[in-house]
Amino acid sequence: MTPALGACGDSVLDGGETCDDGNTVDADGCDYPSCTITTGWICGSAMPSVCGLADCGSVVTGPTVSVSVSNVDPGPTANPITETSGVSISSFDDALVWTLDDGANEPWVYAVGRTTGNMIAAFVYTRPASSGTNADTESMDLGPGPIDGHSYLYIWDNGLGGNNNWCGPADTCTTTYIFRIDEQELRDAYFTETGNDLDGLEANNAGGDIDLPSSPNVLYRMKVQFPSDLYGGTRYNQDMEGMFVDPQTKDIFIITKRGPSTAEAAHLLRIPLADQVWGQAAGDATVTLTDVGTLPWDSSSGTARAVGADITDDGGLIGVSHEGWAYGFFFLRDSTETVTEAMTGYFCRDAITNGPQNESIAFDSDGREFVTISEGGSPDIREYNSEFVRCGDNYKEGVEVCDDLDFGSATCATIVGTGSTGTLVCNALCDTIDSSGCSAAYAASITLDGASLVGGGIQ
Repeated sequence: MTPALGACGDSVLDGGETCDDGNTVDADGCDYPSCTITTGWICGSAMPSVCGLADCGSVVTGPTVSVSVSNVDPGPTANPITETSGVSISSFDDALVWTLDDGANEPWVYAVGRTTGNMIAAFVYTRPASSGTNADTESMDLGPGPIDGHSYLYIWDNGLGGNNNWCGPADTCTTTYIFRIDEQELRDAYFTETGNDLDGLEANNAGGDIDLPSSPNVLYRMKVQFPSDLYGGTRYNQDMEGMFVDPQTKDIFIITKRGPSTAEAAHLLRIPLADQVWGQAAGDATVTLTDVGTLPWDSSSGTARAVGADITDDGGLIGVSHEGWAYGFFFLRDSTETVTEAMTGYFCRDAITNGPQNESIAFDSDGREFVTISEGGSPDIREYNSEFVRCGDNYKEGVEVCDDLDFGSATCATIVGTGSTGTLVCNALCDTIDSSGCSAAYAASITLDGASLVGGGIQ
């Protein structure tokens, strides 16, 4: 049944309605027929309403660890952190995190001990702006790139630099870039293991500063501009701080932090892999971000601005940190969904505190833990447990029958029968085990006319 115009379920806020999700289903976050928010849920301002649980429950716990970063650059140039913005957990050792400086100096990136806070090394990369300093380096993410098996640091510089700059189709876009650095090249060239684990990672050059060359294997950049119709084309401070790379498609996603008014929902922007143009020359082509959807919070509210984002290595969970709220928003993504579908649908919210600003968030390699980092010259790194039920993460949990290679106690023998061997397969929805790869069952020992049938053979 299609609701009448002005009625609950018409995707428009009417009268005393506090939400309207465009359907006539009750208790789904937006109650029907009252169109009021279900107790224990929250709904975004965009229409139709997108609603989620106000608390993720016991799936997010912590902080379990909190350390302060030792703000002493071990290198000879002595460039300490002035303003952190961004964090990623290294792919070659999860005891190492990368963070970057958003201060008004050269664009430094730091390697820091995840649970110790010790600064291990630092490097500076070359950006094309004539000043050579940061414009507004706001986010980093570790994701896939052109070489399979390698992980890349992606660094987002949205070009604001404290000014109300805009980089649209009619502008020169000289300061708005995404940089891509091959982490494997950094490891091979600049780090030495000092023990069995890279917890003892050291920079293998004098003093700890890395001399990052502008070589084809290490540093690339992509010039970016904003879509002309974003927020109706209003030219204002286009502040965007959350960025991540989809490990399934290699598409890049960026989240707006603020809009031109408090009523505006945050937007999700995308650069598909096919549209990405990476180069090293001054004449690099400019790529336009595509607006693909609104997100369930008001982008200009002082307590709700998104400042960091990450996605798990399997692409099944997305987290977004907020600067004023002591919260993170979490979006589960099943095997049939795109990132856009996942982030414009169901979500849950949970308390994550790391002030000032909850500046960024990063998942570990299996998505079972994540860290946040605060803003400032002496930032804190905080550790949280993340136990969302995610099909495809190789952990059988919750209502799952199986998950990838985790079948719990199930084996060919328990499903087909005694003596069966072979391979079980979990389906894409984690709700069915395929036992067609198992052999037939047989009795362990049966006596036939004095002969013993053991393991399928006559003795």
